[in-house]
Amino acid sequence: MTDDTAPRNGPIEGTGRILAELLRTPRFKQTVRILLSELDPQNAALLVRTLLWTDPEFSLGLMAAAPDLLNAGIVAVDELVRQLAGFPPALLGQFAAQALAGLDAERLGSTLGGIAVLAATTGAAAGDSLADAASAFVGRFAGGLSSVEGMNVADLARGLAGGITSFAAENPEFMKSVVGPLAGACREALDIAGAGGEGEEVP
Repeated sequence: MTDDTAPRNGPIEGTGRILAELLRTPRFKQTVRILLSELDPQNAALLVRTLLWTDPEFSLGLMAAAPDLLNAGIVAVDELVRQLAGFPPALLGQFAAQALAGLDAERLGSTLGGIAVLAATTGAAAGDSLADAASAFVGRFAGGLSSVEGMNVADLARGLAGGITSFAAENPEFMKSVVGPLAGACREALDIAGAGGEGEEVP
């Protein structure tokens, strides 16, 4: 992890300095409010297709910077969470409820499903290199989770398990028709992996 007490100069650092000045300008803030009120998220797919296929060579070059871009987003969200901790819980709860109500849950489910399929096909093609990278990622992720002050991973796991149990009790049809088949597929995949990837059944 890099030392954020002495950030190096770069585009993000420069943008932060410029933004600090712009936020002191009422006209800029009014412009941002207007732009946000006119957002058209349904056209995001068109933007992605344009960026990816208009010049594939350029787009693939940009994808090489994906880890840095994702890391920037992760750092930004991490800092946002730390700062939000200073807000009153009731206010945060109201904001979270409004944000959740406005999310496109159907598209989110489709996206996660697509990521799972893409990960499976990519993993099969990449072999051990991707598996090793994924294992190392999970280890670092667990370390980061454990480093949060006041965070007890065991308590978190119990809380998640309790939440899943409550959801299952309230949504039996969803669990039966969606989660059940997925869980069965996961168990079958684990059995195959435990058998050495040969595909034979494990008693």
